[in-house]
Amino acid sequence: MFTQVPSISSLSTNEGPVSGGTRVTLHGENVNIGGEKMVIMKLSNGVELNCSLVTSNNTNEMVFLTPQVPAAIYVTEITLRLDDYTDIKTNPSSAEFYYRADSTVTKLNTYHGIVSGGTTLTVDGSSFNIIQEPRMYLEPVGDMTRTRRATDSTPPKVFACSTPDSNHLKCELPTIPRSWPADSNGTIRCNYGFILDGIQETQDLATKNNNTFNIGKDPSFKVLDGVPLAEILKIEGENFLYIGGQDIVQPIVRVGVAGSGDKSETELDCEVTTIQDKLLYCDMPQLDSTYKKYVVTVYYGSIVREEVGTVVVASDPQLPTLTIVAICVSCGVIFVIVIITIVVLKCRLSRTDQGMKKLQDKMDNLEMTVAKECKEGTCNAPARSVLGYCSLIC
Repeated sequence: MFTQVPSISSLSTNEGPVSGGTRVTLHGENVNIGGEKMVIMKLSNGVELNCSLVTSNNTNEMVFLTPQVPAAIYVTEITLRLDDYTDIKTNPSSAEFYYRADSTVTKLNTYHGIVSGGTTLTVDGSSFNIIQEPRMYLEPVGDMTRTRRATDSTPPKVFACSTPDSNHLKCELPTIPRSWPADSNGTIRCNYGFILDGIQETQDLATKNNNTFNIGKDPSFKVLDGVPLAEILKIEGENFLYIGGQDIVQPIVRVGVAGSGDKSETELDCEVTTIQDKLLYCDMPQLDSTYKKYVVTVYYGSIVREEVGTVVVASDPQLPTLTIVAICVSCGVIFVIVIITIVVLKCRLSRTDQGMKKLQDKMDNLEMTVAKECKEGTCNAPARSVLGYCSLIC
């Protein structure tokens, strides 16, 4: 007989798939004491099912896995049996549990990754919210004509996924062991699946879907050694499609001031516009011409970043000293020629004005003479022939 009375207070989760396998922690007082321990779930149809226990050293926690049921159903009672002591909790609001329809996986946004990992894939499906710890796994199949055998000794790579909503999973690919077998192109072909509690339909998907999840080589980049700044930056290399093709989120290219303590403070995005297996183009941002050299860094996934070289901002072109002197001398000569031309023209205009003035004076004297003769009545023929109006006056 127990000196400390067990009691149930709550469950860590209140739902799971009908395939079972949900890891549930039963919280309370003295729920993990004694020798013989049992957790029994009574369904709404009256059926009682024993749960598999998971070892725990906490006396106030009992961890168990839910059994499989044929269809969605509600648990009406949870029975905790410790030796001869039985505590039945009938449908308490803090310890209720619902069996839901199994989660399903319909497609992945990509079936490619790189050895270094870090790229995030999106999984489409349903009812992911009922899974406590969704996980994905990859395991090499070697020859693409066969799937993994039970005798293969290479352990699978298992990694956690997050659940942004009930219809999607986000899984960040891990670093893949380079010892995994690859084909002649360096591609590691993998069986893949998802560990969603006890659901079997989401596992061994390479066989079920007749495809493999392919891990390619890490991309490599041709070094940019002081490339002149242009509106479009061209980056060459290999294996770009595994970081930017096949529906994978494109890599991020950034340029930052060279030699600065923290480039991230000066980095600007170079927007990727085109990506091929060996070629990448991005539109350069507006850079501060105060700095003459910028470092180009490519980020792909959350793990890998690589500095691929530098671009330089060209300084304003400077003319040679001899050229500058020649230009100055030429300008001086032209200036002198212009001044001389102006002086010559002015002198010629001055002489012309003097001649016109003398002619005008002669005309005035002649007119005065003729007028005088006309007045005195001594007008002669030459005067009349020179001045037509002399006869009128005379």
